[in-house]
Amino acid sequence: MPHSNLLGREGSAFEEISLPMRRVEDALAIASIAGATRHQIARLAAENKGHAFDETSLTELGTLATMPDGLSALSGQAAEGLDQNIDPETLNSIAAAAKDWARTIQERIRALIDQSGISLSTGLAAECHDIEKSLGIARSAHIVQSQRRARALLASSAFEKH
Repeated sequence: MPHSNLLGREGSAFEEISLPMRRVEDALAIASIAGATRHQIARLAAENKGHAFDETSLTELGTLATMPDGLSALSGQAAEGLDQNIDPETLNSIAAAAKDWARTIQERIRALIDQSGISLSTGLAAECHDIEKSLGIARSAHIVQSQRRARALLASSAFEKH
């Protein structure tokens, strides 16, 4: 590659360009996950209005209906953090927590579907699949980050036994 085509210092592309862009993408992805999850839950309810939900399933559906609002709040916090140029580790933590929570929401939606015997249209089944797949993107990178945070926590002496 010609030297004139380099972005940043030679050998620094990952640290100086790719990694910061990944942080931005992860932070902004929370909003689309929140919106997709909100739509998914509303569509699931609309397609199953006549279904006889038992008390447990009805409670779970109502609980799930509140969860995209929490993801939206995290999305707003991440976007504000980008605007205020907060510490990258804090931004990573917000994005990691949001993605983990979104995966938990999807697991609970899947369990509700399986346990209550509700049916999914082809479109809703595809939507569920798409959301689950999108949450798996960069999963290995997030696992590495989680392991790094765990090692740092274990090495920390903040709460040493006396």
